[in-house]
Amino acid sequence: MINILNESEEAFQQLLEVILQNLIKRKKDAIFAADKLAASVIKTCAQEDELNPLVCGFLTTCIHDRDAMGSELKEYYYEIFSKVFQCAPQMLLAVIPSLTKGLSAAEVDVRIKAVNLVGKLFALQHPVVQKYHELFVEFLKRFSDKSVDVRISALQCAKAFYLANPYDGTDSREIMTSIGDRLLDSDDQVRKQAVLVTCDIFSSNLKLVSSKLLSQATERRWDIKITVRKSALQKLIKIYRDYCKKCYEGSMTISDHFEEIPCKIMMLCYDKDCKEFRFQNMEFVLANDLFPEDLSVEERTKHWMHMFSLFSFPHEKALDNILTQKRRFQNEMKSYLAMRKKLKAIVRNFPSMLKGLEKQFQKLLEQKSSVNDKLIEVIAKAGSHMSFNQSDIYPFLKRICLDGTRRQAKFAGSAIAALSFEQSVLRVI
Repeated sequence: MINILNESEEAFQQLLEVILQNLIKRKKDAIFAADKLAASVIKTCAQEDELNPLVCGFLTTCIHDRDAMGSELKEYYYEIFSKVFQCAPQMLLAVIPSLTKGLSAAEVDVRIKAVNLVGKLFALQHPVVQKYHELFVEFLKRFSDKSVDVRISALQCAKAFYLANPYDGTDSREIMTSIGDRLLDSDDQVRKQAVLVTCDIFSSNLKLVSSKLLSQATERRWDIKITVRKSALQKLIKIYRDYCKKCYEGSMTISDHFEEIPCKIMMLCYDKDCKEFRFQNMEFVLANDLFPEDLSVEERTKHWMHMFSLFSFPHEKALDNILTQKRRFQNEMKSYLAMRKKLKAIVRNFPSMLKGLEKQFQKLLEQKSSVNDKLIEVIAKAGSHMSFNQSDIYPFLKRICLDGTRRQAKFAGSAIAALSFEQSVLRVI
């Protein structure tokens, strides 16, 4: 490499561009060996004084005056920066401060790229945060950026940062504080992303959960936007399921701030705006979604008992309403089945009692409903005792014969026969 550089700087520029191209090529676009070779060259030559200025100069120009460059690689400079930093972080120490400009650039797309790159650098577990505190401070400001897309990108990067540095003291706490602030963002998409990131971080290590932040995330179940409420419910259920599994495995013990999750979920049954939170649906959530499928009844009972100890009167009332709704539904189904049985008995034994109900039958048949099959069956059995207007009922029955299922066509044909249509009408069929 040095020999080539000494012979011709122009040749070295061309070679450097080839190296950088292979460094960022996707595995599907090139042989994986080319990627590894490019990374090896960067790493091996990182100590050479002749190479560092060219790489740093290329990236610095991309950051400060990208439009003036003729290379197509300028569009991938953030990706190049990330790849080079993984290979030889010491090579880019002089360029890192320049990233502050990208974070505060006027263009939204530039700020997003800068946030994504800086987030990756922080997640590489190199001491970038400690060495470049001003860059970290500017990164934290992007959580309150005026652009929604930038704020969402910052949240996504925060997840990767925290998962890579969960025990990193002050810096991790500042990241979590910034995430918590976005739970109250003015934009619902940002709030939704904050809920997702917060809960994903919790799921990664339940033992590090901040009870305060968990409580803040739980409150999003009352968000003014239904999409945020739904996301909060789904993620909270996942956290509780993970917690139950760890309790069963013995890596965690039952604790109040996790058992409060289902207590608060129950209260959603009073949400009148979202059908997913109605009594009958909340009963399904508590019965089927709350616990891991393979969790034993004994383990579930332990959690229910601890949960009951945390109940206040509103929780008791909510649970009672949920169970009452279930009983009411069961009773209504029993009544419906009993009535359906009686209706069939009337048709079989007293078909003449249906005479005079022709108009009501006609109205019901005009509505597309799952009960139409049963109505046609009734007509097939009691049609000889009813007086329909042929011009009204015939087109409907004919369409069923032609377009319906085999079962529908069978009963429609029987209904036509039962209604004693003229032989000419039968021949048309």
